[in-house]
This record gives sequence, structure tokens and C-alpha cells, in this order.
Amino acid sequence: MRETARLSRRWGPMAAVLLCLSLAVSPAQAEPESGSRIDRSPSAVKNMPNDKDNAGRIVLNQYARCYAGKYTEKVVAALDLAYLSPEQDSAVKKLNRTLADCLGFAIGSIRFTAPAMVGGMAEELVLNRYGNANLPRVATLSEEAMFASSFKPRNDGEDFAQCVARGNPAGAFTLLQTEVGSDAETKAVKTLVPVLGGCLVAGQNLNLNNDTVRAIAAVGLYRILSGLAAADAGK
Repeated sequence: MRETARLSRRWGPMAAVLLCLSLAVSPAQAEPESGSRIDRSPSAVKNMPNDKDNAGRIVLNQYARCYAGKYTEKVVAALDLAYLSPEQDSAVKKLNRTLADCLGFAIGSIRFTAPAMVGGMAEELVLNRYGNANLPRVATLSEEAMFASSFKPRNDGEDFAQCVARGNPAGAFTLLQTEVGSDAETKAVKTLVPVLGGCLVAGQNLNLNNDTVRAIAAVGLYRILSGLAAADAGK
């Protein structure tokens, strides 16, 4: 029997662009077990501070989305790797970091870590590839069906992200449509708090902020929507 999913990996700083994050989640070594989560109060998700450096967040989000738009094939290959796995981290580290490539600066480079870049790249593909997707279909996707699919979670991070996306796909999509650092973003994040709490496993507490919730929503939606699209294409 697969080991009960537990999230205790420390995600650490998602970017070094004057960006401070605080999501603590666990090592995603074992494949999560279907039905391993328990219902939790939204109070299990706490300490959601305001992101102090919105300028840094905006730059990084713009860069990640631009990169995904320009180098889609390379980005899809990176996103197809298990979320936050050493393999994905290595693939993201190999991405071009020249600012002129996307931000128009003649000199300079951008510093980031894999979770930040992955979230922004997933966001771009969700909005531009799956902007007309059937979100109610995501909401009705059962956990059993998801675990039987080609896009079943391969680790605890994917399990959590896909649980959030299934719990409120419209809310997750709305969050990705908001401007980084805006009041609308904060409002959209708050609508996902009950879902975040319900996707925790026993004994789990998370410290989240807008940036981490946005990345979780993007990754969860991308994995499900791209998986459903691939399944439909194969019919």
C-alpha cells in the first residue's frame, strides 16, 4: 500500500528577486495515496502575509510568462517533470536567464528558483492554452478518477496542487487572471482558503502568501487541464 501522503518539504524562497516566501511543505518522495487527505478547517492555513516586494513579484511573473510564450516546447518539457522534483529543478536551472530575452533590458540576468519559475510558466500556459477550458469538468473530477488517469499526482506537491484546482477551479483560474500584487489578487486568494484547508493531510499546517497560492493554483490547473486535453486528443 502506498504511504500516506504528507507534506513537510520546505519550499524555501521561491525567488531571489527581492522576494520573500514562507511555504513549508514536505518531501515528496512517495506517491500520494488516494483518499489520504482529511477535511480540515481553513484555520490550518495561516499566516498569509502581504507580499512586501510586489515589484520583484511582477518582474518575475512577467519573465516566467514571457519565457513560456516564447519557448513553449522547452517549458512544457520542464512542466511535465514531477513538480519540485530534482529533475524539474535541474531543467529549470538550465533555462535562459537573460533579461533582454523577455524584459527588454540590454544587460543583466534574473535570479530565481524553480518553484517561482514553474508557477509563472504554468500560469502562462493555463491562460493561453486552456483559457476556454471546461472548468466545471475539473470540479466534477473525482479523486478516484484522477488517480486512475495519466495525470495522477506523482508526489505530495502535485497531490496538493491538483486537490486545490479540483476544489475550486473557477477560483483558481480567476486568481491567475488578476494582476500580481493587486487587491483583486488578495481577494481571489482568500476565496481559496477553505479549499487549501481541505486539501491538507492529517497534522499538516501551512504558512502561505499570495505568491505561493498563485503558483499552487497554476500548477494544479495546468496538470489537470493539460492531462484532460491529452486524453481527449487520444480518443
